[in-house]
Amino acid sequence: MSKFLRSLVAASIATFSVAFSVAAWAALPQPGLWSFTTEASSKPGRGLQIDRQGGEALVVSYYGYREDGTATFYQATGKITEGKNFSADLMGYQNGRALGGKARDGEVGRNMGKVRLTFTTSSTATITLPGEKAQSVAKYTFDDTRARLNNRFQAVMFESSYGITDTLKGLMNVKVFGDDFSAVLQYDGSKEYCVFSGKLVPSGSSFRVTNGSRVCTGESSATPTPYGFADLSVNEAGVLSARGSYGDVLSGVCVRATSSTVAAPTWNQTNRCTSEDLGLSANPNN
Repeated sequence: MSKFLRSLVAASIATFSVAFSVAAWAALPQPGLWSFTTEASSKPGRGLQIDRQGGEALVVSYYGYREDGTATFYQATGKITEGKNFSADLMGYQNGRALGGKARDGEVGRNMGKVRLTFTTSSTATITLPGEKAQSVAKYTFDDTRARLNNRFQAVMFESSYGITDTLKGLMNVKVFGDDFSAVLQYDGSKEYCVFSGKLVPSGSSFRVTNGSRVCTGESSATPTPYGFADLSVNEAGVLSARGSYGDVLSGVCVRATSSTVAAPTWNQTNRCTSEDLGLSANPNN
């Protein structure tokens, strides 16, 4: 994007006093264990296992207890509608194979009624179970991967602020100190850069950056503009991904530090981040 256009965008954003938000994409849930937020404790309780394989089809398994205290599970299958809503019959099952027992087929048992979920983000939702009032659930977090963010990334930022599209490539240095997030994206072959900052908030298997801002060189004003990230994560292969404010998309790959402070190194097999850099005991790519 030219300095002139970037200046117009920055000025337009600064003009609006309303709080920014990350673009309203479909709130497709992160797969895995989900907990009832008002019931979460260190003791055995009930919860959900939500499985999704990249699309809108869901398998929702509920595990909990009967009135007599014995454990049970129910399951519902269906598709998300309107980018956030799920409704399906919650079915019970019976007469299947016991642990250590002989092989035998289970069979569908009682239909418990409708289960309804409305996903507010990829890691939060409200659920209405048969016979119960609506309550909140959230993706259960049992591993903190924020240290994995503390790396350098060969990054690409796909911008679409106010209908002006652009692609920014460069080296992104990310630093996390507790809940404080900062990142500097330095453009390839240039001394211009953007600085992002905000508060890092765990969000299931990813993070959000809230109360954040962005300020870039080459703009008419050095005044920070509101900015944040959603679904921010670095996976076990060192791939960075996030959704930014105003429809922006961030993608990158972890690279090892070099003596260069301006130009981003070209990613290859020799300078990619190691398993140790990513907090892993073994390289998942071996």
